[in-house]
Amino acid sequence: MDFGKTIAYIAFYLVSLAIFYYYFTTRNKERMSLIEAGANPDMFNSPEQYYILFVIGMVAMGLALGLLAGYLLNTFILVKGDSLFYLFGMLLFGGAAMFISFFIIIKWLKKNKTQ
Repeated sequence: MDFGKTIAYIAFYLVSLAIFYYYFTTRNKERMSLIEAGANPDMFNSPEQYYILFVIGMVAMGLALGLLAGYLLNTFILVKGDSLFYLFGMLLFGGAAMFISFFIIIKWLKKNKTQ
């Protein structure tokens, strides 16, 4: 590995560490100031904040299925060097996963409103 790649990896690591540090310290200061102002501390534990994690997980699984479908299509059709099947599979399955997760979240929200 040459010197430029080493510097790039170290810089990437340091920038990532700085972003995480800044995010967590700012979040902690913001929460402490809200609590000192009299806000309810339970507002940070709302279940709605986890819906985005569900959507990201569903899309990641959809992209993985899309890659698998693209690989299988590329293998069975025997077109060498054509990556169109990978792109098509990732877009199709990623979009389908996002669509499905939308309806699952709507169903959860309706169920929680009736309770």
